[in-house]
Amino acid sequence: MNHAQRSAARPFLIVAMLLLAGLSLSSCASAKLRLTPLPSAEAAGLSPDDTVAILKQAGFNDAEILQVGAEVRNSLARDGGVKVQLKHSTEAILAVDSQYIQVASRRTGAFIYDTKTHKFQ
Repeated sequence: MNHAQRSAARPFLIVAMLLLAGLSLSSCASAKLRLTPLPSAEAAGLSPDDTVAILKQAGFNDAEILQVGAEVRNSLARDGGVKVQLKHSTEAILAVDSQYIQVASRRTGAFIYDTKTHKFQ
């Protein structure tokens, strides 16, 4: 390949590299969280504000909360527990225990939310 051919190919290579980088970034940004209901003897109805507070405390960002918040709330009300996964990693487990929501988060550790006082313990 002579100098003129290499110079003509360079913009194509740059564009191809940028497209590949963009594709890899978009696949990371669009990673989907998966939910698995965890049946329990107890269930709790949470307000949307409670659900957001719990998920924020567990380390989830706004986009992730928008993605799974409603279903987390529904699972806690219907099943009493839910496991949140990203790929093969468990990000959090939430379970109802009387008036409390017990949370174990890979991102922030374990904590308890009191549904009566709306406070973390």
